Amino acid sequence: MVDGFTARHVSEWRPPKQVPSAGFKALCKQLAKLHESTADVWPARETEALFARVHSALLAAVEEELVRGRAMAHDSQASR
Repeated sequence: MVDGFTARHVSEWRPPKQVPSAGFKALCKQLAKLHESTADVWPARETEALFARVHSALLAAVEEELVRGRAMAHDSQASR
């Protein structure tokens, strides 16, 4: 579930002129909600494991976008 959510948000992301972008703000907001809903219910070790997995999924999704050439700096896009 987290992998798909993260990959979808990253695949729609384009580097903005202003950082952070609306897409990353939305992603962070959803991750904050996830943390709020699990932190008081789950043991700390499980919450930490979940967010380690989320972190890995985010890195993998960003790497995939970089490999596909869809996420690059504005200067790089201008020269295409």
